[in-house]
Amino acid sequence: MPVALRPQASAGDIVVTLCPNAALALAALSALLFVPMMGGMAAAGFLAFGLALVLRRPAAALAEARAQAPLWLLALWCLASVIWSDDPALTLRYGVQLALTFAVAIAMASRLAPLTFLKLVLAAYLLAALASFATGRARSDGLGFLGIFNSKNALANAASILLLAGVCLAVDRRLPLRWRLAGAGAAGLGGLQVLMAHSVGGAVASATVLGALALLLALRRLPPRPRLVAGIIGTLAAGLALIALVAQIDVLAARFLDATGRDFTLTGRT
Repeated sequence: MPVALRPQASAGDIVVTLCPNAALALAALSALLFVPMMGGMAAAGFLAFGLALVLRRPAAALAEARAQAPLWLLALWCLASVIWSDDPALTLRYGVQLALTFAVAIAMASRLAPLTFLKLVLAAYLLAALASFATGRARSDGLGFLGIFNSKNALANAASILLLAGVCLAVDRRLPLRWRLAGAGAAGLGGLQVLMAHSVGGAVASATVLGALALLLALRRLPPRPRLVAGIIGTLAAGLALIALVAQIDVLAARFLDATGRDFTLTGRT
């Protein structure tokens, strides 16, 4: 529940409201993004803010854990693998980290509305994008912007999330104008950093999801029956396109790799 910092403000004063769940979630997400640059300090910040979110409502945390039993079975399996691990200490460490991350993620998903979480994602990734510009770090060979991250692909991943979150807010007509403008600005910044990263995978993934989003928005404008017909036709068309793609995969792959400056070893990865 939002808490008013000045509940008895007089007329003309600005009242600032703060939701503890949102504030702790934003701090945890932001700390997680800065782990590549700040290392253990940022990781400790993520755990501190994330566990503060979980423990501020212990009873709710237990109920949330029971509701997400399959996730906890996965965490328990990873912890149980200590028994046959070649490096039990390291396995135990990663298993505990996974369990703590699950606890924080489940608390966020259970206590924050989807739109609230989307706004927090925008704020956290926007902060990371601005910090990346502030550092000005790029690869020594000039083939990709790094920012606060350790690789161009990591930067492209963060920039893609900023781009998509920004677009989702910008196209939502239910939101106030300030949020739609913020979304449009964040989308532009995210798209710019995707291009600066020179990450083909990040660019293709972003374009694919944006295309799917545009299709969904277009379908929403249709009545139910035409929407169903359009969905069936679209599925059939996608299936035919996939068949044609598989039939010409060698030729298309060669052209794609040539256009992007790659080779069949994916820059020595295979």
